[in-house]
Amino acid sequence: MIFNDEDQWKVEVYGTAEELHIESVTLDDAKHIVPTAIIGYTARTQEEVVLHDALGNGMFERNKYTKNKEQKSVLCLPIIHQNKLIRLLYMENNMSKGVFTEERLYVLKLLSSQCAISITNAKLYLSVQYLKNNLEEQVEECTRTLEKLMRATSEALSEMTV
Repeated sequence: MIFNDEDQWKVEVYGTAEELHIESVTLDDAKHIVPTAIIGYTARTQEEVVLHDALGNGMFERNKYTKNKEQKSVLCLPIIHQNKLIRLLYMENNMSKGVFTEERLYVLKLLSSQCAISITNAKLYLSVQYLKNNLEEQVEECTRTLEKLMRATSEALSEMTV
């Protein structure tokens, strides 16, 4: 899974069937993890890339990553919500050609649209939480200031009546 963090693409989750890594790696530092040419193309065009035979496909067959990993099937899917690219889903298979069929792609698109909604909702929730906490701090500060003013006013009035 790849995301855009302040105009810089980062790989945030990557792995194999045996292991999973959750860390933020810039695309420049992730050349051994993902094919940056395919990622860059999908990010620029917001079009999916499906390679049924990665080594025999003219567009990316000379890609160093593709050759080194001996990829057979590749998928790079833009995850878009409200016409905004929010993530990229990259998947590869080194064992079989034609893994990403139309049916599988359809299911992945459905899942990615739900993923986009969930990511957006999570960001909105975090934003609301931040604003709520900030507002609570401001209310507490205003309350303390008002209490000080009330004490000072009360003291001033008590001195005037004496």
